[in-house]
Formats: sequence, C-alpha cells, structure tokens
Amino acid sequence: MNLQFRRGAADRPRGHALAYFEAPDGRLYATYLVIPPIQIDLAKYMPPMFAGQISAQAAVELSAMPLPPIPEEVAGGLAAIDQLAELREDDVVSAGAVDPRALDRLLMVAAEAGQAYVALYKSWQASALAEPAAREEPSYDVDEVLLSLESEHDRIGRLARLVGQLRYAVDGGDRRMAEEARAEMERVGRTLPEKYRVAELVAAANRPGGEGARLAQLLLERSYKLCQEEYQEVARLEAEIKRLTT
Repeated sequence: MNLQFRRGAADRPRGHALAYFEAPDGRLYATYLVIPPIQIDLAKYMPPMFAGQISAQAAVELSAMPLPPIPEEVAGGLAAIDQLAELREDDVVSAGAVDPRALDRLLMVAAEAGQAYVALYKSWQASALAEPAAREEPSYDVDEVLLSLESEHDRIGRLARLVGQLRYAVDGGDRRMAEEARAEMERVGRTLPEKYRVAELVAAANRPGGEGARLAQLLLERSYKLCQEEYQEVARLEAEIKRLTT
C-alpha cells in the first residue's frame, strides 16, 4: 500500500498517524496507527493456551495496530482530521479508497495501512541510527531563547505586527524591509509549535494584493483562536481559509 502523507513526511514518520480512507460518496473513514516506542513481547501477556499459536518473531515484531481495527466514519471530514492532527502533532496519511459496506475489506486495508506505516518507520529508524552522533556543541540564538520565554499569545502578537510591516514593504516595493520582516517572522516562527503554520502566514503576507492580505488576516485570527483554545472558531476560520486557497 502506498501511503500519501498529508501531514508529516514519509522519510521521517512520527510513529503515530491518523490514516483515512475515502468512500465512493466522499465520506471519510479513519483509524489511528501508533508504533510503540518500546518493543513489546506479546507472548508474555497471552494466556499459555494461546501463546503457542503465535511465532516468537511475530510476537516481538514492530507493528502499528490500527485502532479501531475497522475504520470509523469521521464527522466533519478532512477538516476535522487535520484539526485533530494539529492539536495532537500526528501524521495524517491517505490510504486510498474503500467500500464501507465491505467490513472484511475495511479490516484488511486498515491492517495494510499499519504495515505500510511500520515499513516507513523502520526505514527511517535504520537510517537515523546509522548516522554518526554529532560531536559539536549545540549553539543557541540568544534572541530565540528569550522569545521562547514569552507566552505564545505574545509571540503571535509579534507576528501580527510583522505581518503589517511585511505587507507595507511588499506593497511599497521595499525589498530590503520585506526581507528583514520575513526573516524576523521566520525567527519567531521557530519558537512556536507547528500547529500555528507560520510558514503559511509568511507566504500569505508576502503575496501582493488583497487576496494575500485577507489570507494573512485569516491565518493570524486562526492562530489567536487556537492559542485561546476556541476550537469552534478555529474550524470556522479553517473553512474560510480553504475557500480562499482552493
């Protein structure tokens, strides 16, 4: 099975992902794939009468058990999956099309998605363990350390001011000011969680015209609402952003 990563990267899977399948009528069915960070010997936890039915290799083999085993319909569709994944920092993968009426097939494709995700995880893990350990002492950006001590709300406020500066520079054709504003936004963004999507905000603020200004405003509002945990407003803003970008 070929998994398409909507969130995250195939060459660096997080070890936990929301996998979704699309029905012919457009409805989405999803399951959760999680790879335990510590290897589990299943035979130790099985009754003796069943332990002999599973091979020693299979008992300790790294796996991603789909939970639930049969994907369930997701109310809210892809927007709900994306929002949940952002809040939990999960990967999101598309695992293809399914017929929800065929329960045996749903069970099978969920297991196949788990196997495919494990294969990607093993590949990344092997390459990561093969890399030599870095010997250099870590370097720290003092300004970024100080920024990280501010509240997330205050850092979003910094981004709001920088968006205004970048928009002014872009509209006025001041390339130097625009580059400085972009660099500062990216620096602030490095201190914020990925869920705030600062890279998208920088790209929108850097886009000339009214559409770029509107998209930047929506992304900023979304960041404030996400910080304040007003998730209904986040969903509403996500829908507006999607309408503007599709």
